Amino acid sequence: MLEQEEISWFQRARANWLKEGDRNTSYFHNFAMKRRKKNTIKRLVDQIGTMQTDGEVLCNIVYNYFENLFTTEVADQDPNVLSDVQHVVTPAMNSGLMAPFSYKEVRKALFRIGDFKAPGPDGMHAIFYKKF
Repeated sequence: MLEQEEISWFQRARANWLKEGDRNTSYFHNFAMKRRKKNTIKRLVDQIGTMQTDGEVLCNIVYNYFENLFTTEVADQDPNVLSDVQHVVTPAMNSGLMAPFSYKEVRKALFRIGDFKAPGPDGMHAIFYKKF
């Protein structure tokens, strides 16, 4: 069922292309240019509230935003914060989670993944791993 859904999404993505033709017409060029223009970031407000339009400054604003967003801040933890959190993972469950995994478990998990899904950030489809 998941494979059929995946195929239908592949087909829907190409529906506009099939409807309008397969040549590199001005329609497709204009469509792509309109979308690129619509998606272009022309200005951003920096940390001090100033509107910026320079391309290099915009790049720095975006870079600094995501750098701050994904940077780990290590601060002294307040022990009172975690005192009210109920423990859900028991020591027995934890030892099971920390146990080494077997070939059989890896194979079972891999074959649960859809053929056109990537099991990791490398972008290889799961069908590659299933076949080889």
